[in-house]
Amino acid sequence: MRATSRHLAVGLTLILILALALPAEAASKIRIATSTWVGYGPMWLAKALGYYEKEGLDVELTKIEDNPGRFAALASGTVDILGIGGGAAVSFWKPELPVKVVMSPAGSYGGDGIVVAREINKLEDLKGKRIGASMFSSMHIAFLELVKRKGLKPEDFRVVNMKASDMGAAFITGHLEAAITWEPWLTKAVQERPGAKILIDSSNPESPPLAGDALVVRADFVKNRPEDVEKVLRAIFKATEFSRKNPDQANPTMANLMGGWLKDPKVYGELAAKSVPRDLADNYYFFTTGLRSGDRVLPSIFDALGVYTRILLEQGELKEPPPLEQIIDSTFVKKIYKTGL
Repeated sequence: MRATSRHLAVGLTLILILALALPAEAASKIRIATSTWVGYGPMWLAKALGYYEKEGLDVELTKIEDNPGRFAALASGTVDILGIGGGAAVSFWKPELPVKVVMSPAGSYGGDGIVVAREINKLEDLKGKRIGASMFSSMHIAFLELVKRKGLKPEDFRVVNMKASDMGAAFITGHLEAAITWEPWLTKAVQERPGAKILIDSSNPESPPLAGDALVVRADFVKNRPEDVEKVLRAIFKATEFSRKNPDQANPTMANLMGGWLKDPKVYGELAAKSVPRDLADNYYFFTTGLRSGDRVLPSIFDALGVYTRILLEQGELKEPPPLEQIIDSTFVKKIYKTGL
């Protein structure tokens, strides 16, 4: 009996030693790229708060400032998920790189617009004038839609393709009569060029719908690792909820994580108010029936990206309409909305 007990004890000890020697189950590695923008703050905040880790994920975040660079990283497999403008998700779509838009981290409620010189009072006044734009960015698409609605033609306007920083500097120094841009350049332009004003921004009811920011995932990643995609979204939604309830704590943290031109918490907070993070409920309605904001009904992502698609086709930037019903994947948002955080 004693021998049996001794053998049992030895066996249990060996099992314990082997168990301790075995590595713990490795967390799922996921690489996410964003640019330096308030719309992606909650994605970085989720990392700081340990929300990804609690979901069993090992998330590596990096910043790639230009849209082509981010899509190139996705195509090469260097990153798995992108934070990028919804319009860019359409303009960079290719059949050989199928992607899914699975959530919208933030919308645009005044963060994008057209800033103009003192003498410009309406869109028609810009005919023949030099206008800076990051071609086929969200607000440039909105500008082209406004032009069409007023019965004008794109060729009536002298649009120069420029980076946002170059465009802002050129407008402030008087080398442009208008700039189709986004914050902080809208505010800087008004402050630094006498008489400058914002002709229209994305908070105006007459502004065409902007899709805001999007979380873009390779289609094969969604197919092969759906549980991990759901966990990423859950963590981001938790961070978004935290940021909405605790802005005094969250904004300085996100400003520090974003760094660069967003490192000032005051600047971060002011711009965040124009790029309101879309929480779980907002995402649910945005991906289904659209949002209601007071007396104004905001479009769904299908409406917003539908405008992008039509303009890009008209401008010859797309050879065929991308299959929005395949690109927009509301599966995860609907599931999390139903089950809760």
